[in-house]
Amino acid sequence: MTRIGLTEEADVRAEALVKGKEGMFLRVAINGGGCGGYQYDFDITEKTERDLMVSDCVITDPISAKYMDGAIIDYVDEVKGSYFKVDNPLAQSTCGCGESFSVKE
Repeated sequence: MTRIGLTEEADVRAEALVKGKEGMFLRVAINGGGCGGYQYDFDITEKTERDLMVSDCVITDPISAKYMDGAIIDYVDEVKGSYFKVDNPLAQSTCGCGESFSVKE
């Protein structure tokens, strides 16, 4: 069973993003691309029957979940901007800009 956690800040922000949008969720996924191999993608979307619930308002697909087992999603508000940040114990390395990563296969 895959475990993906959210900090309180991430959970509050995810709820705010889908509030008033009936049947919509914040999807976190891993896509191929970037100089490190994979990158995280966040989107507001409907849930499919294959999706896994991360929280009441956050979903992911089974393939992405496999690469995020044990990850913690946080929401960071810094001078350079606000964003969701994933602390993924399966990520072996990140690229110089921090936007993409490789995982243990």
